[in-house]
Amino acid sequence: MRVEVKPFGIRVVTVQPGEFRTGIADSRLRPELIGPAYRERYAKAMEVLGGSLHYSRDPAEFSAVIVRIIADPRPKTVYRVAQGVQKLSVLAKKLLPGHTFERMVTKHYE
Repeated sequence: MRVEVKPFGIRVVTVQPGEFRTGIADSRLRPELIGPAYRERYAKAMEVLGGSLHYSRDPAEFSAVIVRIIADPRPKTVYRVAQGVQKLSVLAKKLLPGHTFERMVTKHYE
């Protein structure tokens, strides 16, 4: 999109947010039935996701970054607004072989 709208004087910035306290997890769809093969893994994944809320950031921090981007006459093309491990996972995905990264993610949710 950035390339498509550049001739019209429009600059596109991609913002990649990490975890912020937005309440989005409260509206997460939950399956009515979970097959026995998935029950244990599903419960563990929900536990991990719920546990990450304790280090979620205040949405005001995200808003402040957006304000700075808008005010910047020459903004970067990509902003990762995330904590350390969240930023690190993006880098790991780029640098590691796919199967290695996938194994790391799988272990995280086990």
